Amino acid sequence: MKNEFNVSLFKNFLNRETIVNCSLEHLARIIREGRYAAALTDYRCYIPFERKDNLCVSSAKEVKSADNRIPRVCFSSVFRRRNGCRMLIERNSLLFIEMAGLNSFDEARSLRREASRQPYTMMAFVGADGLSVIIVCTVAYADGTVPSGAEEWGRMMAEGYRRLSYVYSSQLRKAVIGADRFSDAMCLVSADAGVYYNAGAIAMSVDADGHTPAFCLGGKFSPDADESPIPGKSPSEAYRYIFYCCWNRVLDSGLDAAGAYYAEDAVKKLASLCHKSGLPLQMCIDRTMALDGINADRSLVELLFVQAYRQTISEPNPLRCVEAPRLQAIKLDNFFKANYVMRRNVLTGVVQYKRAGACGTEFSPVTQEVINTIAVEAQRNGIKVWARDIKERVNSTLVADFDPLNDWLLSLPQWDGRDRLKAFALRVPTDNPRWSEYFGVWMRSMVAHWIGLDSIHGNDLVPLLIGSQGCGKSSFTKIILPPELRAYYNDRIDFRNDSTLMRGLSSFALINIDEFDRYSAGRQPLMKYLISKSEVTSVKAYRSTFSTDRRYASFIATTNSLQPLTDPTGSRRFACVAVNGNIDFTSKVDYRQLYAQIRHDIRSGASCYLDHAATEQLMDYNSRFMRITDLASAIACLFRIPESDGAGHEMSVDGILSAVCRAYPCLPVSKLTDKGVGIAMKRLGFNRRHTRNGALYMVEQIVK
Repeated sequence: MKNEFNVSLFKNFLNRETIVNCSLEHLARIIREGRYAAALTDYRCYIPFERKDNLCVSSAKEVKSADNRIPRVCFSSVFRRRNGCRMLIERNSLLFIEMAGLNSFDEARSLRREASRQPYTMMAFVGADGLSVIIVCTVAYADGTVPSGAEEWGRMMAEGYRRLSYVYSSQLRKAVIGADRFSDAMCLVSADAGVYYNAGAIAMSVDADGHTPAFCLGGKFSPDADESPIPGKSPSEAYRYIFYCCWNRVLDSGLDAAGAYYAEDAVKKLASLCHKSGLPLQMCIDRTMALDGINADRSLVELLFVQAYRQTISEPNPLRCVEAPRLQAIKLDNFFKANYVMRRNVLTGVVQYKRAGACGTEFSPVTQEVINTIAVEAQRNGIKVWARDIKERVNSTLVADFDPLNDWLLSLPQWDGRDRLKAFALRVPTDNPRWSEYFGVWMRSMVAHWIGLDSIHGNDLVPLLIGSQGCGKSSFTKIILPPELRAYYNDRIDFRNDSTLMRGLSSFALINIDEFDRYSAGRQPLMKYLISKSEVTSVKAYRSTFSTDRRYASFIATTNSLQPLTDPTGSRRFACVAVNGNIDFTSKVDYRQLYAQIRHDIRSGASCYLDHAATEQLMDYNSRFMRITDLASAIACLFRIPESDGAGHEMSVDGILSAVCRAYPCLPVSKLTDKGVGIAMKRLGFNRRHTRNGALYMVEQIVK
């Protein structure tokens, strides 16, 4: 049987009939493009008055009385005009059935959509009157042949029409308009943008001996195009999912995959399950051909499916092959998508939520009370779920990660070119000429660490603000982060608790070591180690193995002590700055442009760390902030042996002690003795001269 058909269009022009033959595909294009839309609009306006109380009239009468501007189409036969008369040149195996008397155009479109789901529908469109549906099908013998004799052809067409009328009237639950003959049955060409055309539609099979078995294709399950048997999925997605659930049922049925007839038996079982699930026939055939292990001819697969779909079923159940756990999981996923937006904060590890579609509301933590509430709401929606099921889903990788730092950075505008970073650093009054440079490097390193540009090194530079009480040191550290990120600022972390400190490295963006000098000298090497770490390795609560988390935190510190440093080698980690006035922490800060500049500098290749020369200069500058714990070290920091004659001056023991006490008031009083000074000066190699008033030492004062 051929798959390409020609049809005849009859037009009346100046009371003369003309015949134009075209392919069925071309006719579908004419209907879709609305070539005769203007004439059809007029026709649809007056046809209700022509029908009056008899809406279910046959097409034949309307075809004869219709507007001559609208062509008529004959599907079953192809004609041409010769010597003023029609001449039959070909018989098709096409026929059309009409469902008329509909209440509205929307009902006609809905009926056309339902008809398009039937495997026998080659074409379906809304009729010319807008209140009917024309369905075009093809008929053939079981072996695919079409008889050539007029009488035998007529019997085949009549039997095919009877069967198709039964199928469509039962499936679409609408009456079919009867036809007296098929050779010249016509209908009006229509205009329908949603016309359905499927050249691969299945032909209605008719027995050559006229035997008519009773059958019903499909069942009552026929959802609208906008409905779906599975919540949250489109109809096509749901059908595909159900199809593969049916295939899973076949795979679990125990068929012998090595058997000679495995493919045939599997297709039979699959076709039966698809039919009982109410799936579209053509889709199932196409999907079956793509399955692994089904090495069968397409014609055999089509035959087995058609045979299965001829079986009568009481009520199709689209979810019969979908296991209950799968269905519950799908329903729960859809419930979450429809009602909640959830995310896991990568810094705090806390899952946050808000109602879907809620405007102007912030995300809130998911607590046990929230989990219980979600479970109750899901149960009210018919989902069999417990609070523990909700908790398992919330604490799974199904919840997307949310990085608040990078999310905010991505929202920044382009930098406008104004240098705000240096101006922000100069809010701190100091005589350190390189403070703005150190602060800029530290800020860039902090942001680069958030972005994750350097996964090997941490931000190992720490600005250390040294100043008197009340000058605004701690307040300045609080305004470094924008208001949107200040939840990730911490100035109360306990450096004496290693586990708390480790968690803080991955949970905060900025940690202020407030009152830096309160920690013992023995903790500074640990601080130096933590400051340089790029990752955090620890054992989390209720776990027995180590886990590695990304470090986000950078450090800043404040102190009132003038000599807070105790570890000479670790001093390179601290950018000490002596605050000699009040810090401006009240003026407005344009954070979006400030951080846009930092982001721009990073992308432009600006340095995020100090080179070797800058580090040496930093360590030399930091020497004045070293905490001296013995008298000899204090003297060595204040005085040196004169390098040339006349460069130094003599100084008494009392004068040396007075200078040491002024510079290092924290030295123990027990060590500040004349004898101690003499021992220290002798060990350091200073020249001594005895006088009646005591010893005098030749020294040169070190200027800082």
